Formats: sequence, structure tokens, C-alpha cells
Amino acid sequence: MNQNMYSNSSLFCFLVWLPTVAYCGLIFYLSSQEIPIEVNLFAMQDKAIHFMEYGVLSLLFFISLRKSAPGYNIKAAAVLAIISSGLYGISDEVHQYFVPGRESSIGDVTSNFIGAVVFQSIHILKLKLGF
Repeated sequence: MNQNMYSNSSLFCFLVWLPTVAYCGLIFYLSSQEIPIEVNLFAMQDKAIHFMEYGVLSLLFFISLRKSAPGYNIKAAAVLAIISSGLYGISDEVHQYFVPGRESSIGDVTSNFIGAVVFQSIHILKLKLGF
């Protein structure tokens, strides 16, 4: 079966987006939980977690975009992945504002966005260098 024909099927798109949507669901679920005890292993641990969490999300968005819409060039998919991750990060912070025992912060939104940009930059560089 030809890849273009296969990539247009609804099942293929569902399967390609499933990891991204599931990861967003995991973020939402974890954001809904009250943090009973805060353990700090190192300075700015919270920001490092946001950085990693949204860096991974941006890679999942990139993969889903490229697989489900092969017409996107790499740069456009990377920019859309960063924007999508950033917007989801903003919505997550708004959501956390309403969760008892949680707080929302601009610093977390910034860490989310920086993580998405750094992960995408490394990913694009690796693609260009053939890794």
C-alpha cells in the first residue's frame, strides 16, 4: 500500500495523533492533582520538569504533524509544534489556577516554551546533520 494513500486514512491519523493526545491527557491529569509534599532535589527543579515535559510534547506534536500531513516542511512543522506546545502550556497553567493546592505561574509558561524551542532546535539540527 502506498504511503500517501495510507497516511490519508482516518485510522492512520488516529494512531499518529494518539501518543500526542495521550501525553496531553497525562499532563492534564497530573496538573489536576494536588501536590501533598514538595520535594526539591535541586534549585529550579520545577522549571526543569516543565522544560523537559514540554520539550517532549513539542517532539510529539512535530511527529504527529509530519506523519499526518506530509506536505508540511520541517520548519513549518517545528514552528507549529512549538506554538501548539506553548498554547497547551498556557492552557495548563490556567487550568492549574483553579486546582486547589496548585498555582499557576508565568515562569512555568516560560519554561514550557523554552523547552519546546530547545528540543525542536536540537531535533531540526539532528535532522539536518543526518542523525
